[in-house]
Amino acid sequence: MKIELTADQKITLEAQHRQSHDRRVCDRIRCVLLSADGWTPPMIAHSQLINETTVRRHLTDYHKLNKLKPENGGSDGYLNAEQTTSLVEHLTQQLYHHNHQIVAYIAGRWNITFTVSGLAYTQVKSRCRI
Repeated sequence: MKIELTADQKITLEAQHRQSHDRRVCDRIRCVLLSADGWTPPMIAHSQLINETTVRRHLTDYHKLNKLKPENGGSDGYLNAEQTTSLVEHLTQQLYHHNHQIVAYIAGRWNITFTVSGLAYTQVKSRCRI
């Protein structure tokens, strides 16, 4: 998907980029501006060190909704505070080499189902509070 911008829209986005203190908004703006300059999603992903799927999502959000702010709000965790504490203690003592092993442990211990990718996202999200 290629984004078409007028000169005024580009100027506005560039000003927003300079003024924004939210790195996530700046990432989205850069994706839109690069697309408007003729860059493909794979090129943008490579230059911005993000996943190509993320680039495509940013471009679609902007194209359909004019969305630059990540206002999703996220979702509640599947584990409660006690389960999370217990899992952290367990993982401190037990080394797993693959996420599917942790998924199996959680399912066996609390009968809560994670996907491997869902667990990986949860791990990244908890480490990278933005």
